[in-house]
Amino acid sequence: MSRVLVTGATGFIGTNLVPALEAAGHEVVPFSLRGWMGEPFPDGIDAVVNLAGKAHDLDGTAGPEVYRRINTDLAERVYAAFLDTGASTFIQMSSVAAVNEESVDGVLDEQADAHPVTPYGKSKLAAERLLLATSPPVGRRVIVLRPTMVHGPGDKGNLRLLFGMLSRGIPYPLDAFANERSFVSIGNLSWVVARVLDTPTVPTGIYLVADDDPVSTGHLVSLIAEVTGKPVRRLAIPRVIVRAIARIGDRVRAVPLNTRRLAKLTEDYRVSGAKLLDALGRTSMPVGTDDGLRTSIAALTAERGSSARSGATQPVRSQPEADDR
Repeated sequence: MSRVLVTGATGFIGTNLVPALEAAGHEVVPFSLRGWMGEPFPDGIDAVVNLAGKAHDLDGTAGPEVYRRINTDLAERVYAAFLDTGASTFIQMSSVAAVNEESVDGVLDEQADAHPVTPYGKSKLAAERLLLATSPPVGRRVIVLRPTMVHGPGDKGNLRLLFGMLSRGIPYPLDAFANERSFVSIGNLSWVVARVLDTPTVPTGIYLVADDDPVSTGHLVSLIAEVTGKPVRRLAIPRVIVRAIARIGDRVRAVPLNTRRLAKLTEDYRVSGAKLLDALGRTSMPVGTDDGLRTSIAALTAERGSSARSGATQPVRSQPEADDR
């Protein structure tokens, strides 16, 4: 058993990761960075998992300096505090956005050149480069994880947006588009962190994290219908019309679709997690792609049922800071 300090433990990933680490036999030390001025970490820490950060701002209200301060500068300070402990492993939760935030030709792997376009992606890449600028001291390692879009209980990303639209009886309008996108379930991402902690042979470096199989948005729609037991109307609205509506959504917040969300729902983004699996001595993730998606959809269904019983309403729009890494 190791003693693991986790920053950002109250966020979407953290609230799922902490119980998973505890179930795997680790002692978790949640550590809040709110108001932290660089004070030393508690004694006896074996590893640090840095989840703290600012996620995507879908409304575009946060400037680059905000992302730099939280995602880059703070990560550098956390790493400096790690170096002052006797801990051997530092895990930085980054994102595929650090390397590519648009559609992918072929399959994205660790050899791809990084060209982030948003302040979020740029701040994540800057943090990676700071952490890996020099080799860690002997006997210590820095593991940078780049998960693709993460889904699971508490997720505020595009799966929630899609589910919210369909659960209100709004027809799925994008059947004219065909795509394949990689996701990663929170169950698989939590397993990865626990397995890295338990596998000291995984060397310092950058690792992409994804479920085994990419899926189309149309397949997600079918899974939502399957899990909820409710049929979904499907429309093949011409692409030119859909793109025009998305451009309106860029300017009008009441429209639940904008160009960035449309891209995430319709463009190809296939990610290979082969390097990580090989380092962990595995050929596949423990949770199947569809099984993980069904679990997330079931959680959304239960949440919606609870909201309906309490009289609350679930907004169609996802929250401003959607952690869909």
